[in-house]
Amino acid sequence: MLKTKKNYLILSLVIYVLLTVLGLIGLFFSIWEIVMILGISSVFGFCHLLVCFYFKSEPPKEGENNTLRMYLLIAFRGLFTVLSIVIPALILFFVPNPSLESIGKYRILFSLISFVPIAISLICFYFGSDKK
Repeated sequence: MLKTKKNYLILSLVIYVLLTVLGLIGLFFSIWEIVMILGISSVFGFCHLLVCFYFKSEPPKEGENNTLRMYLLIAFRGLFTVLSIVIPALILFFVPNPSLESIGKYRILFSLISFVPIAISLICFYFGSDKK
């Protein structure tokens, strides 16, 4: 798996690091939430991409019941997607930031940024998968 999909894994890692470094700009304005969201979501997005490539790399054998394999793929992809979104949202909800009192409850909308790493993971998987 890693030999054939190495370019897409490296590309996604570079994009995730660049996103997180770009999020460091928010620290100049005392907005640590953006870096936290991008960091956590990037880790889970990369795990999501690894799971997708792992299940794609081993083709199913003829005559074999692949329902367990399909359910595992759905479960792992769902798990990493949910963790990528829920963990930053919980941290945003329970950890206050006094410098952002003016926006109050709307601070939880920062969790929408967590969709970006998952989208990058899906795009890299789409271009990295074998299209037949």
